[in-house]
Amino acid sequence: MFALLAGEIKDILPEGRVILMVGGLGFEIQLGTRDLNSFKLNQEVNLFIYEHIREDQFGLYGFSKLRTKELFIKLISVSGVGPKVALAIISANSTKDLIQAVDQGDTKIF
Repeated sequence: MFALLAGEIKDILPEGRVILMVGGLGFEIQLGTRDLNSFKLNQEVNLFIYEHIREDQFGLYGFSKLRTKELFIKLISVSGVGPKVALAIISANSTKDLIQAVDQGDTKIF
């Protein structure tokens, strides 16, 4: 299981994906809008990784902060919320605001 990948952003692809070169291997990783907009080509980055493995698919999701990855994992544990929806929720709101909304039972943010 991957937990953290450190490497260089070699390409920025459509739909929020990047190619991260790590030790001669290129990993395609899905990012949220906030992280994607903060990265540049050839930049060295560390990404906390979530592996989404299903019978018919395998995807890597990357986060610049461990706290955001943990929030993503909590969101996808909710029935009906998959990785793409969770990433959209995280992209539209700050981690701090999302945690506060969950703690206060505020569902309007979602």
